[in-house]
Order: sequence, then structure tokens, then C-alpha cells
Amino acid sequence: MSNYKGDKNNHVRSRQESQSNEFLCNLTNRLRQMTVMHLKAFDIKNGGRYKLIVYVIQTNYPEGKSSLSSTMIASCGLFNVETDYYLSETIRTIFGHLIVIVYACYHE
Repeated sequence: MSNYKGDKNNHVRSRQESQSNEFLCNLTNRLRQMTVMHLKAFDIKNGGRYKLIVYVIQTNYPEGKSSLSSTMIASCGLFNVETDYYLSETIRTIFGHLIVIVYACYHE
């Protein structure tokens, strides 16, 4: 007996993973571009630059069940409400739940 059905399922799963990865990369790049444009609108008195971090994490956890905020703060130092920018959203897609985190921390 042939294993055709198993091979076909693996092929379909592989194609779905590829589409999911492409979607995540495009979403991450788009968010990065939008954040850069948003940050250019600010007039920073002392000069300096932003370190921009964009995470798009695919998960099937329900909203509010992930503790990623502490991970973001640790990856960029302490959050300064006067200069830093932070956005976090959970989006439901055909690929599952996505947790989107955009974090820009200011460096002089």
C-alpha cells in the first residue's frame, strides 16, 4: 500500500508553513517601516537614534496568556515613557493567533 496520503499531507503542511512564514515576514517588515515613518515625525531635542525591535510571534495561546512584555523590556533596557515607543497587539489570522510587538528604545 502506498504512503501517498501521508506524502500529500506533508506537502500541504509544508506549503502552509511556507505561506505562514512569508506572511509573518511581510507583516514584520511592514510594521518596521510604519514604525520608522512614525518615529521620523517626532522632533528629538538632543539628537540620537532609536533601536527598533519588531517581533511577530505565532501562537495558539488565547489573548492575555503570554508574558512577553517583560521579555521586551529586558531586550532593550528599561522602558522610558518620555522617549520610547511600545505597541503590542494580538491578531487572529488563518495561521493562528499572532502576537505583534513593536518596541523602539531611544539612544543618545
